[in-house]
Formats: sequence, structure tokens, C-alpha cells
Amino acid sequence: MQIRSKWIKSESMLEEREYTWRKTVALRPRIEIVLNKIKNEVTKLAYIYTELETIEVEIQESNSSLPINHVVSKHHVSNHTELFQSRREGMTVILSMMSLETVADRLQAARNFNEVVNALKPTIGVVKNIRSALIRYVSGAQEQITDICDMLELILMDACQLSDGVLDFREANHEAILLLNEVHMKAEEKMREEFPGLMSFFSKRTT
Repeated sequence: MQIRSKWIKSESMLEEREYTWRKTVALRPRIEIVLNKIKNEVTKLAYIYTELETIEVEIQESNSSLPINHVVSKHHVSNHTELFQSRREGMTVILSMMSLETVADRLQAARNFNEVVNALKPTIGVVKNIRSALIRYVSGAQEQITDICDMLELILMDACQLSDGVLDFREANHEAILLLNEVHMKAEEKMREEFPGLMSFFSKRTT
């Protein structure tokens, strides 16, 4: 009889995927699959992120003094509100990219079941946060991120069972918040370095 930990609450929702995944007993092949999915998603987000370069170039060329009705031809950025949305989209995309890369780094560094559990505990909350943030900016992202999240949950559940570990959800949520805050600070710094015109456009207009 299969032993099931009492803390596994999402098992019934993931039953079909779990059955398929459990055909592969070892965790490492499953980890490699999810790492590859994360890599593909980061590549897609990176392409979207680099599209902001056109807006940055045109802002710099105009010495950050665009009038309200100026049109940035390629991206149709015609007013203050749309420039703000571009900056917001850029922050969301780079935050998502860096968060996914952090998840991948933590998972790649894990060498045993206990390390897998410790690496993944906060990442479920992080990935769910990414999914919610990307809905309005990246079409199709919700499905892909949900798939990654489901896979991470299954890996975490199996690793916890195999290591006889106990998952503290309160601690995991706290760690997720700390991890997100850390990544957010790095994302803001990266945006300021790579797109100084876009990040400073609004403050200059109010001085």
C-alpha cells in the first residue's frame, strides 16, 4: 500500500499529471524536465524585455523631453500613461525572469532529497506570484507557468516523502516573501542600469 503524507492537499487536483510523472521513479529526470521548461520561459520573457530598447533609445534621443502627444512609432507609445505601462511591463517581465532563474539555480544546486525540499519550499509561492503578475502582459504565460508550478509541487511532495520531511507552509510563505523582495530589488537595479531613460522619464517631467 502506498504511503501518503497527510499534508499533501493538492494531490487530488494533480492526480492525472502525478500518475504520468510517477512512471519515472527518480527525481532527477523530472528536475531536468522542469529546468528545461523554466529555461524556455525565461528565453521568451527575455525577448519581450529587449523590445523595450526601442522605447529607451527614442527617449534618450529626445533628451527625455517628449511632449505628452509624442508618438514613438514602432511601439505606438503616444502618451504618459502608455510610457508608464511600458515601464511597468518591463519591471514585471524582468522580475519574472530573475525569479525563474533563481528557482532554477536553487534546484540545480540541490544534491539530495533534503536539499531539494529546502530549495523548493519557497519557490511555489514565488512562481504563483509570477503567474499572477504576467497575466496582463504576456499571452499564454499563465498556462506555461501553471505547468511549471504543478511540476515543482510534485517534485517537492515526492522529495519530502522520500526524505521523511515535514513542510511548514507558514515558514515557506515567509521565505517566499523574502525571496521575492530580494529579486525585486535586483530587478529595479537592472532596469535602472539598462533603461535609465524609461525609469527616470516621469520624475524629470515633474521637476
